[in-house]
Amino acid sequence: MAITIVGTTTTKTTSLTPSVTPPAGTAENDWLFQVWGYWKNTGIPATPSGWILGDSGIHADNSNAGAWFYKKAGASEGSTTWTFSGSADEQMGALIVVRGLDGSTPVQANSKRAVAPDADGRAIQFNGVTVTNVPTLLL
Repeated sequence: MAITIVGTTTTKTTSLTPSVTPPAGTAENDWLFQVWGYWKNTGIPATPSGWILGDSGIHADNSNAGAWFYKKAGASEGSTTWTFSGSADEQMGALIVVRGLDGSTPVQANSKRAVAPDADGRAIQFNGVTVTNVPTLLL
């Protein structure tokens, strides 16, 4: 089966409890990947029931942070409310729905390394990753 991106939903909010709805066309057994970028003081969002925290981290300048989560879609996938616990600030997120991933190991590897090689200090470099299943989609 080919790997395809079904759709995306983006969120930009100052709410500490944003609700995110999957895009039209999301079906059972699709994989949902929620990515959040937020100010460090906002705090990592709590992991909602059924979701798995993939990874999180704080940028080298100690102000910005991010986290990503994933889950397999159920028969009727509704919206998810995310709960941030820190001070209210702007949170930005993207929900990416993918079809055709391996059902037992949808995430084979992940890599992040926040560095500041440019003038504004906002660059992110990715270390190498090794994947064992094909086809493979890198997000």
